[in-house]
Amino acid sequence: MLEELKKTANGIALLKDWVGSGLEPVDMALADSRAHACCRGKDGKKCPKNVQGKWWNTATGMVADAIRTQLNFKDGAKLHTALEDELGTCDICLCNLPLKVWCPAEHIRNHITEEKLEKFPDWCWIKKELSK
Repeated sequence: MLEELKKTANGIALLKDWVGSGLEPVDMALADSRAHACCRGKDGKKCPKNVQGKWWNTATGMVADAIRTQLNFKDGAKLHTALEDELGTCDICLCNLPLKVWCPAEHIRNHITEEKLEKFPDWCWIKKELSK
C-alpha cells in the first residue's frame, strides 16, 4: 500500500511539472511509437505491465480529477494515437498511459529514480528514452 501511495504521489508531481511547463506534448510520431511499445512491444504483444483499468473514470479525489482534466485537454487538442484504446495504466509506475505517451521525456526523467527505471522491461519506451 505504501509503495502505491508513493507511485501516486510521484504521478501527481509529474502531472504538476508538465502542466507548469505549459503542457506541451511530444509530436505524434513519438507518441505513436511509445504507444506501439506499450501495445505491441513484447514480440508483437501487449506489454504485461500495460494493464486495463481506467480507474480515473469513476474515481473521486484530486488525482482522478487531475487526470480527467488533462485527458479532456488532450482530447480537445485531438491528441490520439492509433492504439489509444489499448492503453491503460502502467503497472510499474501507475501512470495513465494515454497521457504519458504524450509527456516529454524530461518531465518523466525528473520524477523517476534509477531503481524504478530498472523495473521497466527492456522493450519499454520509458527505459529506452531515459537510459540514453
